[in-house]
Amino acid sequence: MKGWAILVGSVPTVFLTLILSGCEVESSEDQILTIQPPSATVQKNQSVSFTVSGGYRYRWWLKDERLGTLNRRDGNTVLYTAGPIPTNALQELYVQSYIEGARGGAPTNAPGTNVSGRVVATAYITHRP
Repeated sequence: MKGWAILVGSVPTVFLTLILSGCEVESSEDQILTIQPPSATVQKNQSVSFTVSGGYRYRWWLKDERLGTLNRRDGNTVLYTAGPIPTNALQELYVQSYIEGARGGAPTNAPGTNVSGRVVATAYITHRP
């Protein structure tokens, strides 16, 4: 009878362990984004293409929108075009990875998602007159 009591007593523990363990999700800290090329040099009105790998869904943005433009804000490839005014400056191009499985496809830094943190990579664009 003692063996039965141990078996019955362990069933809730095993059940609770299965519930609490849940599914494994790739941590945002495990992701490494790579932008190619990692840096470029442009002159006025010149363009350069950048491609990212290592994530799932992507969002791109610039540190200084006055220096140049992007042809799009999502996807794995963007085209950066320098503005018409010649200048010596350093532009920073950022890309953030979105994690599949985050609630509603939200970015990893959105409140209420099931993943914390965000994965961002940076490329540097040197402007020359």
